[in-house]
Amino acid sequence: MKQLSNFNKSNFNEESIKKLAGDVGEAEEKVQEAFEKYSKLDEDGLINELVKKVRSQRENGTYDGEQMSASVEFLRPHLSQTQYEKLRNLITLLNSEDI
Repeated sequence: MKQLSNFNKSNFNEESIKKLAGDVGEAEEKVQEAFEKYSKLDEDGLINELVKKVRSQRENGTYDGEQMSASVEFLRPHLSQTQYEKLRNLITLLNSEDI
């Protein structure tokens, strides 16, 4: 996590602010595109897409099972017990070598 202890207002100029705004705009577009793509899928479709992504990430060496587990724990306060257990089981499956 980034620290703010060395924050200096003078580090921000008009160019850096425009770049930051552009980065935020691009991120918003990506989120909207993902929402449009995945909102049409049912639970099985979402799981299939997730498995495809994990396989792809494993092939190129970018899959991080620990980060995936940490993400579930981060979401835990916002999930019902049933949702949490289902997601936890899915992550356990994804982190196994069987997929």
